Amino acid sequence: MLRLDVDPVSRQWQVLSLGAPANQQIAAGRDRDIQPTSTGLLGDGHVAVATRYEGSDKAQLRAFTRSGSAVSTLVTDPDHDIAALIHDPWSRTVIGATWEADVHRQKFFDPDLAAARATLETRFPHNYLRVGSWAKNRGQLVVHVEKTGNAGAVYLFEPSSDRLTLLGEKYPALNDPAATGQRLSTHYPARDGRRIPAILTLPDDGKAEPRPLVILLEGYPFNASRMLRAPWALQADMPNHYPRLRADPSFYWLPAYLASRGFAVVEPAIRGTRGFGGRLEDAGDGQWAHGGVDDVEDAAHALVKAGIVDATRICTLGLQEAGQVALLAAARPATPVTCSIAVNAPLDLPAHWDSLQRIAWKHDWYRREFEDRLGDDLRTSKSMPAVSPIHLAASIQGPVLIVGGNTTPWLSREQAQRMVKALDNTGKKVTFADLETGDHFLEEASTRTRFLVALDKFITGL
Repeated sequence: MLRLDVDPVSRQWQVLSLGAPANQQIAAGRDRDIQPTSTGLLGDGHVAVATRYEGSDKAQLRAFTRSGSAVSTLVTDPDHDIAALIHDPWSRTVIGATWEADVHRQKFFDPDLAAARATLETRFPHNYLRVGSWAKNRGQLVVHVEKTGNAGAVYLFEPSSDRLTLLGEKYPALNDPAATGQRLSTHYPARDGRRIPAILTLPDDGKAEPRPLVILLEGYPFNASRMLRAPWALQADMPNHYPRLRADPSFYWLPAYLASRGFAVVEPAIRGTRGFGGRLEDAGDGQWAHGGVDDVEDAAHALVKAGIVDATRICTLGLQEAGQVALLAAARPATPVTCSIAVNAPLDLPAHWDSLQRIAWKHDWYRREFEDRLGDDLRTSKSMPAVSPIHLAASIQGPVLIVGGNTTPWLSREQAQRMVKALDNTGKKVTFADLETGDHFLEEASTRTRFLVALDKFITGL
């Protein structure tokens, strides 16, 4: 039996093999992510631990003996963190690893599943492909596939006969490229030379002309690798309150919707984002209103320079904490941003800080991340107004859409309404969409519909 011990104060963790006469330490370390991504037993009895090891920028999966001796490195990616282990529900052992790269990646140690996955990759090249479940004898596999022009389907694959049977489509009404757009994995240069990964969604309507752009930001400054869709494949390395916080090239309803309206959409992995290694994640420390906003501007400039985007129609759209970045980018002098949208965002930083201390400060992981991203200069309420959207209302350029409601205990409709009033008092064109008591992450159909109605009305007038 294995046990994972974590000290939330020191951020030290250790994996122990439990037994007589004493527990044996398998692996240990210190990580801002609190603990290893995943741990479990391999079929040969060795212990699998995925984390960022000392001297490695990216999370790797390694095998250890029960006595703690390193055996081998099982899975690594030069550009991405290994996100989670794949556990076999039949044997309860670790049989692979999974992570998000240019497309969804899986590596199976089980030879039958590895062979089946290789065959499927030839059937669906360059597509989102995930082997989701399998029979005990590996004779049948349930496979999730997404590709350009299709929002996703589920298949039954039988390796012995090479037969692939469609079980159902996830969104049958969206089997048209014009409804989903083309999603491309790319990167662009930041002003400091850093390489910023991004996902670019383009309308698929045959028009060769510069497009209006939406820069889509999510969850900053607590960006985390996207929670994988297979619950059996993930042992959460943080409370999984954020269902989607890292750009990946699979179907995503919001960029697809915007592309269907003629917009290009870029989802940059701005500094502070997890999933691309420690250097990019750590680069977000102390950069609440600086480096991340630089990355937003640099994304706009790169796409304008490439001839993809109309420089006069650039909008930022930030969800949750990222709504602050969306508005801060619009408040900069000589900003390329011409409109901005903040959805369920804390817009008064001092007030947000105070409410967190009263309500959510017991979540120690949140406090550490919040403090890391703020940096020493902004950890006092006296300094926060300088980077708080509500105090920069007069500087924000272009039309603004504020979307909010009583969606969490620490984020009220009142804060969104005060932001609207501050913008209105300075003569800005501002629209407020009330989500009432809807879902904070826009996962519920009713909340998502209410949001899209407001968004459609706003972008139609741009």
